[in-house]
Amino acid sequence: MALVGRDDDLDAILFTLRHAQGVLIVGESGVGKTALAAAAAAALPQPPLARIVATAAGRSVPFGALAPLLGDDESLTPALVPVRIAERLERGQGSAARRSSPPVLLIDDLHELDGPSAAALLSLVVSDSIRLLATARSGHSVPDAVTALWKEGLVRRVDLSPLDRAQTALLLADLLGAPVASPTAAALHALSAG
Repeated sequence: MALVGRDDDLDAILFTLRHAQGVLIVGESGVGKTALAAAAAAALPQPPLARIVATAAGRSVPFGALAPLLGDDESLTPALVPVRIAERLERGQGSAARRSSPPVLLIDDLHELDGPSAAALLSLVVSDSIRLLATARSGHSVPDAVTALWKEGLVRRVDLSPLDRAQTALLLADLLGAPVASPTAAALHALSAG
């Protein structure tokens, strides 16, 4: 599926990931946050070392979202979680890449992070241990540490708006392999709210 109407956003995200600490893509459900993040990840010189999907169910477990990066050490104290994650990402990255820039960590649905995971993530971004590529749904409350990421200018926030009618028609044509009648495109745009 083509990425329609997001070329400027994609360019800005890739530029930011090369020159800053990260990007947070924010928008309503269904506007293409995950697709845009996936396109950015695919265009990186080195793919993200990890992709985390935060969930509402995992929010009740401290560090639940970051568990795949922590390993099996049950004696790990919360203060050492960012250090452990940074070490693990660094080991997986290799020496040549480590010299050029920190690894990219992709987190989908950042608004679902538990508080301890959000605090660890903030620490990793502040210490320049990772570059963050994340998505979050607008209108949801997020942990304070997530808010601090963009309020303190640590990551660039990219707010996605819904597709307009023309972009919706282009997306439909790409999905169906042929142009779509204007009334059909208009109806689907209205039903989907872009």
